Amino acid sequence: MWLRSAGHLSRLSAVSRVRCLPPRRFCNAAAQSVAESNVVSETQTKYPVGSKHHGYTVSRVENVPELSLAAVLLTHDKTGAQHLHVAREDRNNAFGVLLRTIPCDSRGVAHILEHSTLCGSQRYPCRNVFFSMLPRSLATFINAFTGSDMTLYPFATLNAKDFNNLLSVYLDCVFFPRLEEADFRQEGWRLEQESLTDVASKLQFKGIVYNEMKGAYHEQGRMFQDQIQRNVLPSNTYAHDSGGDPMDIPDLTWKQLTDFHKRHYHPSNAKFFTYGDLPLDNHLQRISDHVLTQFERIEPRTEVPSEDSWTEPMRKVVNCAPDPTATEGDKKVVTSAVAYKVLSGCTEPLENLTMSIVCHLLTSGPNSPFYQALIESGMGDAYSTGTGLDLSPRNGIFSVGLRNIAEEDTDKLESIILSVMEKVAEEGFPMEQINAVLHQLEIDQKHEEQNYGVNMLLELTMSVWNHDGDVIGSLRRGELVDQFKAALEADPEFLQKKVRQYFVENQHRVTLTMVPTAEFMGERRLSEEARLQKASEALSETDRQNLLAEGLRMENAQNEISDVSSLPSIQLQDIDRHVKEEELSTESVDGTSVQYCLKPTNGLTYYRHLSSITAVQADAVPYLPLFCHLITRVACNNMTYQQLAQELKEHLGGLSASCYVAPHYIDDQSIEQAILFRGFCLDRKIPYLFSILSDIFSNPHFDDVAHMKDLIKMRATSIKASLTPSGHHYAMASAASSLSPHGRLSETFGGLSQMALMRQIADSEDLTEVQEHLRQLASSVLDISESRLAINVEAAQRDTVENSLLNFLSGVPRDRTDLDGHVQFGNFVGESKKRLFSSKALDVSYASHSVRTVPYSHDDHSHLAVLAHLLTDKFLHREIREKGGAYGGGSVMKNDHFTFYSYRDPSPVKSLESFTKAAEWAAEGAFSDTDIDEAKLAEFSKLDKPVLPASRGDRQFLRGISDKARQINRDRIFSVTRNDLVDVAKRYILADEVKHGIAVIGPESQQLSDSGFEVKQI
Repeated sequence: MWLRSAGHLSRLSAVSRVRCLPPRRFCNAAAQSVAESNVVSETQTKYPVGSKHHGYTVSRVENVPELSLAAVLLTHDKTGAQHLHVAREDRNNAFGVLLRTIPCDSRGVAHILEHSTLCGSQRYPCRNVFFSMLPRSLATFINAFTGSDMTLYPFATLNAKDFNNLLSVYLDCVFFPRLEEADFRQEGWRLEQESLTDVASKLQFKGIVYNEMKGAYHEQGRMFQDQIQRNVLPSNTYAHDSGGDPMDIPDLTWKQLTDFHKRHYHPSNAKFFTYGDLPLDNHLQRISDHVLTQFERIEPRTEVPSEDSWTEPMRKVVNCAPDPTATEGDKKVVTSAVAYKVLSGCTEPLENLTMSIVCHLLTSGPNSPFYQALIESGMGDAYSTGTGLDLSPRNGIFSVGLRNIAEEDTDKLESIILSVMEKVAEEGFPMEQINAVLHQLEIDQKHEEQNYGVNMLLELTMSVWNHDGDVIGSLRRGELVDQFKAALEADPEFLQKKVRQYFVENQHRVTLTMVPTAEFMGERRLSEEARLQKASEALSETDRQNLLAEGLRMENAQNEISDVSSLPSIQLQDIDRHVKEEELSTESVDGTSVQYCLKPTNGLTYYRHLSSITAVQADAVPYLPLFCHLITRVACNNMTYQQLAQELKEHLGGLSASCYVAPHYIDDQSIEQAILFRGFCLDRKIPYLFSILSDIFSNPHFDDVAHMKDLIKMRATSIKASLTPSGHHYAMASAASSLSPHGRLSETFGGLSQMALMRQIADSEDLTEVQEHLRQLASSVLDISESRLAINVEAAQRDTVENSLLNFLSGVPRDRTDLDGHVQFGNFVGESKKRLFSSKALDVSYASHSVRTVPYSHDDHSHLAVLAHLLTDKFLHREIREKGGAYGGGSVMKNDHFTFYSYRDPSPVKSLESFTKAAEWAAEGAFSDTDIDEAKLAEFSKLDKPVLPASRGDRQFLRGISDKARQINRDRIFSVTRNDLVDVAKRYILADEVKHGIAVIGPESQQLSDSGFEVKQI
């Protein structure tokens, strides 16, 4: 899986190759506003440089006032392990242990080891510790990542007891795993008969990582980024695929895995990170007692040397899988980019910041030189994946290019890129653009995003700290910005010289072209079949019997209920029985309903605006997502689209529009359909926020066809590229679309039908009809007659907001008088449907099965929510992931839909059977009281996630769900019984009259066709 790090510039930051376990818990978790305490000052006082603590020596301690934190860096005397502690007034405490892992081939050893360590340890000898801990914890984030040159095990939680539980489990699994061969075979790869009842049946490769990476090799974007790193840095570990190439994974042995652990998973090769308001002393003692005292110092020799600079550039052509949405009539297109090695090492914070700014200025937005030279050239559809600065490897990489260009245009593309670099080196960047980037940096320091502590950990570990750079210096962002400003003031050509140094005069660059071919996957399939045939021929009858016995032993082990009694757990009595009430007020401002939340926001103002789409004509509804994409990117009022882009960067932190669809929380026949605008700014920029909104709402222009075509092509390309990494979302949307009006509309806005529409529009030469739809939408959506607003701002700024808001409301259209934001669909009749969306270019599938149930206010909604966790953790994980080999699977309760899903699934037919078997298992009541309690804990973990300053009041604003309604729901969860779970499984999933929506996205399947599936080509 690819993950974009926080970086210095979160809106165009370093790109990092990171693979991880399936996303399970990653919630919004900003630093919480708490009463004044002395955690920062106490930390500085207690840990002076040179002081000793539990076998550690403090090497550095610094206050970082711009981030309201104190940072302490320590080294363990005996083992050399480093520990960075960030003390901050944040209850969402985080932990991570970073290990530099350097694979020397593409067998996936680091990736498979990351999976295998969490399958049991000395202290916790149960099977699959990671997934067993999920329902026993209140973690706001819990996962594990494998990068090109590192492995990271992070978690975060609001609960101190839970923190210590997870710390104990993670430490034991990382440093004292069992690493049994059976776990290696399950998580990595194994050879097994297709049928465990037939010793003579065909052989197949199975394994969770093996199947995960088969899916990954269908992602063109992932492949291109991977090839950039391989070809720019070919002499080191980056020449290999740390995730594992399915062609090479079967060469990995269990012994090689255990040897890799001995060398790389040692405290002398480890860096520990803790964050939040819990005391450092306790962390140090626990880590020292549990791990560090049991090791002696070694020399792991995992340093990655800097790549020697080249004396002349290179060119490379590679192949990849075809686009799964492509048709035979499509013209042949490729992806091509020029990539540079730009830093001798990503360890200097100021140079990292400087190059982040340079690369942002080069590529971001319609005023940047590469947007104008490449995107507006019409040569391609969008920037090549990974365009920008990658600070994750030992040497930084900058790449820029285009997707979907004609193969004969690659030389021209290279020439344009080189000439743009020359021009920028001569002319520099406009000062207003540099100031706009510095404004974005200021906002980034104040704006709280998802899981602040974990994001900080990811940012630091994926660049500076992993390669022994100045980790605390990287936190001093205000100081770094001041140094940057000083350098620019001292030398107005400072940035031009950087462009000349790293690009114009730099011969270490590669022009990479990736060509999709049908033969790419065909050759890989033939290679796999040949390998299986060779293995089959080498087996004696005794070997086959032994192989079958191994497969049966694994199946039996997977069917056994693992004894998890050794694992620590949060108890229901640890859960607060009361919701945290939100202090909100609602009033009418110039006839418009405005919800206020007057709480600390760190000097930022957050704005939300719901505008009804009930007046939109039916034939224009599918165009609403495109309208949302364009409305903040086209000219408006007296501004060109370039001027609007500059205004947005210079004055706001962000402004976006999206489609919003949700059933009423009491009456699910009543559906709200709206456009949701979100924006935020520094408090001193409040007037600009409403001025820009006024310009957009009053007079958007859809006349510039050339610019619109550029935006449409980029959006269509982005949607197509999301199919393979997010196929389960498309399958879930399709499954629900036949069951409810909001399911149908949600699929229209974000499903395969939207992908098809965007492809059609992107291929069209004449946009006249599209323009007409967009103008009609503007007249409906931007009329605020049926709108409501929500504003989160500090009390001192209330008057400033209201004055600017009044000016905005008085100047925008308000012509409708008789509209209700909700639409009744009482006559909607759902229908059962089974559909297969197939593509020859896919090797793995995504399956989903959905049923419509009850709205939030219904007694059974909480029962179904608990059931979803029960089925995921106690049945579906075992059947779909462990036994079926899919990368992930489960069930979710969202709004009034109960939906099953599988992800990167080699056996979708079996998964569909498992969905039904899961409900049957629940209907039999074949689960323990502990299972029920853990399912409740999982639901409370979801409900009790920290709320961002930007999102306070959203439940009330968007859904009308009051604190009282949330308390009723909370009480119902506590009181869920076995009979409740049995009952809802029978009535809502298994009953004869239930309508079922079933969808599979994947390769062609005769078995599904024969079983009544309607087949459509993607």
